[in-house]
Amino acid sequence: MSQTNGPAGSPTNVLIFIADDQTHRSIWSLNNPEVHTPNLDRLVARGTAFTYAHHQGAWHGAVCVASRAMLHTGRMLYRCGSDSCGDWPLLGETFAGQGFDTFATGKWHNAGDSLERSFRDFSTVDKGGMYTSTQYDFQKGEPAGDPATSVYLRPAPGNHWAPDDTTAGGHWLRDENAADGVEHTSARWANTTIDYLRGRAEGGGDQPFLAYCAFHAPHDPRQAPTQYLDRYPVDGTPLPPNYLPEHPFNQGDFALRDEQLAPWPRTEHVVRTHRREYYAILTHMDAELGRILDYLDESGLAENTVVVFTADHGLAVGEHGLMGKQNPYDHSVRVPLIFAGPGIARGETRDALVYQHSVYATVAELTGVAAPDTLDFPSLAGVMRDASAVAPHDDIFSSYRHFQRMCRDQTHKLVIYPHLGRWQLFNTAEDPFETDDLALHENAAETHRATIHRLFAALQAWQNRVGDQMRVHLSDYGLG
Repeated sequence: MSQTNGPAGSPTNVLIFIADDQTHRSIWSLNNPEVHTPNLDRLVARGTAFTYAHHQGAWHGAVCVASRAMLHTGRMLYRCGSDSCGDWPLLGETFAGQGFDTFATGKWHNAGDSLERSFRDFSTVDKGGMYTSTQYDFQKGEPAGDPATSVYLRPAPGNHWAPDDTTAGGHWLRDENAADGVEHTSARWANTTIDYLRGRAEGGGDQPFLAYCAFHAPHDPRQAPTQYLDRYPVDGTPLPPNYLPEHPFNQGDFALRDEQLAPWPRTEHVVRTHRREYYAILTHMDAELGRILDYLDESGLAENTVVVFTADHGLAVGEHGLMGKQNPYDHSVRVPLIFAGPGIARGETRDALVYQHSVYATVAELTGVAAPDTLDFPSLAGVMRDASAVAPHDDIFSSYRHFQRMCRDQTHKLVIYPHLGRWQLFNTAEDPFETDDLALHENAAETHRATIHRLFAALQAWQNRVGDQMRVHLSDYGLG
């Protein structure tokens, strides 16, 4: 049973929030004054934020599926049972087996049997993965239907799709009980979470809970109410420092659905438009998160509830000429990760290299739940307690299909592209937006030989550790 961090010996609850497509550089108080996130700022002030949290990659274009499978199994990329999560003990399953009431709402996007194993109450879960308010032919891999109302390849002349058009579907769900007959997905999942928490607060009893709220935001189509869009005028939305009209080469899955959201080349106006909509839906989601946090405070549940906020992966939204998450850059492989609640230091940050998939082991330790010995990703509780504690990883690995392998440490990132026989090297300590590819410098292989060999060896060690069957060699990239 759980430990008694809360008041009067009350058991410790867990409330996990996970966003879809939220890049790490998206929280005002941590790293981005361009976006308004007052409620995420509340969590940062109340808890400990990991500034170098990553996801480990994916075996297909829906990166969220693999990331969530790793989160719920605590196992590494090629060891987590694929979309179905295998037969491994799942996060909710483990907590339920030790006396917790378990609840989920929002996006699932893994196999249905894993959902049923994980949570007692999952009646408000959307088992699909992505909302779309317009046509897309997934077999042909291209937009379909009327280009005037398409959310793809926009903005473009003659296109009049609008993110605050509540008749356009997507995040705008029909709801007869709502004032105007529609409800945004972020509002729906906030409402269902508050309803569950209210039932727990009013129902009494000593049984702790594990609740999981999975927002669809800020996944495209990036829709938000008008007042949130008005906070971000297109012309006043800055371009990212690593803006490019097009990525300089085919990094793999170069023209999949995510990349067809905007036309080529990505003009400054196109990128400003998409980033404006990205910030607006993030700020709207933040407001809905705030309603849940308010209820936690008002009900007294906050005093004995560990709150976790994270995302499945990041997103480019015009950085490096890309729109999606199927790439090895920090905007896509790094995510927010915040822990707040009883026993957690307030207003602190940790720069250790970590994986988001350590959430399972961490909340188990924080609540006194016995974690199964099947977990690969370690608990972060020790690093939260002591900033000087040894970090769980010296380096981080990520993999995307057969197109990309990446390994980075605190100062450098090495990326290889097996389908091209090409490599990249970034000094991330001095070049955090990854604008200067050292591989393009004269005599780069020799100049950076020690760094390349160190990271390549670490990459191969990670491949063995995670079960990656792709064999890579320095000679394949002219680095032998």
